[in-house]
Amino acid sequence: MPPSGPTGNYSSRSLQKGLGGVPSPHVNLVEASLDPSWYGHSIGRWEGDTLVVDTVGFNDRFWFDFKGHPHTDKLHTIERYTRTNQGTLVVQTTVDDLGAYTRPFTVTFTARLRPGEELMEYNCNENNQDVEHITGPASEFN
Repeated sequence: MPPSGPTGNYSSRSLQKGLGGVPSPHVNLVEASLDPSWYGHSIGRWEGDTLVVDTVGFNDRFWFDFKGHPHTDKLHTIERYTRTNQGTLVVQTTVDDLGAYTRPFTVTFTARLRPGEELMEYNCNENNQDVEHITGPASEFN
């Protein structure tokens, strides 16, 4: 069952793969039948209080991270989101890509709730033809 209560703003990336509070059944996907995409094809399910997001079908054209670590279209990730208390979200990601690495590895980070801080939007600027007009902080719409 998903954890209850307000999610708030976390200092790290936001989880926008919402399941609407309803557990999703695990569906077996045949990777060969998927059209590769920038974010892959994800299936989410609840394991107790942990949201598990299993993703395959990535293309090989995106940046895996800002340090330039390699990946291929064989990339398979399993993300585990666990809220350990009201203000803490632990994210554990297992990366399995035998086209780029000799064995799977796992990275973990902790996001902390920061009430009153604005959650900044991430903007993909690939092939952006109007970068000179993206200036200043976001403004409120009235």
